Amino acid sequence: GGLPDILSLTVRFIGSPDRRIAEDYLRILRFFRFFAEYSPNIPDQSALAACVRGRRGLHQLSRERVRQEFLKLLSAPRALAAVEIMYTHGLIGMVVPAAPRVNYLARLIGVYPGASPAVRLATLCLAVADDVKRLSKALKLSNDEQKELQNIAAVLHAKIKLPSLGIARQWIYKYGNKSAKQRIAYLRSATFPALADTAWSPVAELANSWIAPEFPIAGRDILALGVAPGPTVGRLLQKVEAAWLESDFALSREALLAHAQLLSSQAGIDNKSP
Repeated sequence: GGLPDILSLTVRFIGSPDRRIAEDYLRILRFFRFFAEYSPNIPDQSALAACVRGRRGLHQLSRERVRQEFLKLLSAPRALAAVEIMYTHGLIGMVVPAAPRVNYLARLIGVYPGASPAVRLATLCLAVADDVKRLSKALKLSNDEQKELQNIAAVLHAKIKLPSLGIARQWIYKYGNKSAKQRIAYLRSATFPALADTAWSPVAELANSWIAPEFPIAGRDILALGVAPGPTVGRLLQKVEAAWLESDFALSREALLAHAQLLSSQAGIDNKSP
């Protein structure tokens, strides 16, 4: 009887749902993942009821298997519908350790449909920076996935609601366009509707189109000022770069060199190389 289900895009278990689930509790997540991938309908009610009855079996599974299946679910076309149903029926808590914010995920998918599974997970579950550790442990996230979550969690420490264009440019310069877009996507999803789309449009567009300039001076330029080789060169470069960022990249190379010369003089640095 599979052909009618294929034609109607109905996802259900073969035979007894309870028996199939008892054979492998990961089939609960697979049911929702296949539903999110293929079905525009409401889920099969007998299958859904069996998933609820068997939900505690999810704790028996390895975290690696759960992670793989749940991230596939989050990247599916109807991920939001699947997550909403899992949330309504008390299943999400069997998968992630943080209280899910389904409305944030809905907003993210609406404005950033191409967001990666890790960014979708962060938007769904990150409320405080420590949630990164809990999620990483609960789902055995890969190093790359943890980095994506840590990148987003950084804005929670900073308590930023809407980054200025200057802050967004600094993010792009320091971390790259991809990481800046991840931060902006999270914040945009978390603050709507308190901040309307019109406020976010310039910042979002900047992350798509702005290319960060290269820092116009290097260590050899500091040495050319007469500063002796050593740790002082690096410290001076950091201070000059900070001034450049503070100016929103406006200071010229000549102005930066003059600033470096002033800083070295103020610090009492011996400008005579040995």
